Amino acid sequence: PECKLVGSKLTLPLEFFHHLFEASLAPLREHLQSFFARPDRPDIAFLVGGLGGNCYVRNDLQTLFDRHNVELVQPTYAGIAIAKGAVRFGYDKTPFSLRRSRTNYGIQCYNRADPSSPIFYKIISKGEDLKEVARKSKLDPQIYCPLTETQTSVPFGLYESDEDIVSTNHPSCSVIVEVVLSVNRDIPFEDRQYAVTISMDDTVISGVVRELSTGQEKVLKWSSR
Repeated sequence: PECKLVGSKLTLPLEFFHHLFEASLAPLREHLQSFFARPDRPDIAFLVGGLGGNCYVRNDLQTLFDRHNVELVQPTYAGIAIAKGAVRFGYDKTPFSLRRSRTNYGIQCYNRADPSSPIFYKIISKGEDLKEVARKSKLDPQIYCPLTETQTSVPFGLYESDEDIVSTNHPSCSVIVEVVLSVNRDIPFEDRQYAVTISMDDTVISGVVRELSTGQEKVLKWSSR
């Protein structure tokens, strides 16, 4: 096909593109025929990669896809779509199919009979599938209360440990975050109780602290590793 230089612009006739792309498009059309014949074919197809980002390729294939009622989509950045995982991960925005906890997570509980040995109440085990944890219902609330009438605050902490432990005093245990719950001293001592409920949503650990006497709640969130 003849090419022309008009001023400072090079003009290429349409036949030139037919000749240039036909060697690639011909086997592609043939392959697509078997694709359209499949009973489980999808209703939508994406053009990705360097060739898929070409407008001529899109226009050439559009008629073929329209004929078989399959929507053809050309992403804005089709050339880098493969590098970003379009083929490997498809629609999945979270390419990791399995995410396991790297450590044990637990909250600190106290036993009034022995307040010097705080308990490590495990909520997530090391190696546990976090998505499976997220599907579970909320844990039973843990009740926190002051140990003496003069106490003005109650500590609540989220801890982690690589070992299977029973106390937060264990050397392997470290605090992730500690929250100090203010004690309402205007109510009787026996009513100064706080219910802490822990739940898991994907990779976020949430806690709801509710003052039992007033019903007031506060939501806390942390990101797990």
